[in-house]
Amino acid sequence: MTAFETHNVEFKESWRDEYLKTICAFANTRGGELQIGIDDNGKSKKLADIKKLLEDVSNKIKEHLNVLAEVQIKKKATKEYLSIRVKPYEAHISYKGKCYIGSGSTTHEVNGAELHRFLLAKSGIA
Repeated sequence: MTAFETHNVEFKESWRDEYLKTICAFANTRGGELQIGIDDNGKSKKLADIKKLLEDVSNKIKEHLNVLAEVQIKKKATKEYLSIRVKPYEAHISYKGKCYIGSGSTTHEVNGAELHRFLLAKSGIA
């Protein structure tokens, strides 16, 4: 586990469904890891019912993104956190009909000309 966020490692104190956009962006770019239960300073926070969270998050990733993600419970010091790793995909991945990519430490929706360039690059044409 890294002690700080990078372009492909993000920390979140707790789970929110909006983080499916981040997982989508990881799949569309270089891949990455989302660590749930870690604050922005790299300190672990207590997660309630982490085993249920693991199951819920795994199901949401499968249902909404249809990507293979490695979802595991890991430990930092004495606290457990959830690690969600996703590899980059050759095909584009969408969430609720929208395509997301990561740019630096941000996730944003791709549309218009940028979406066209992205899809051409994914298909190997550009």
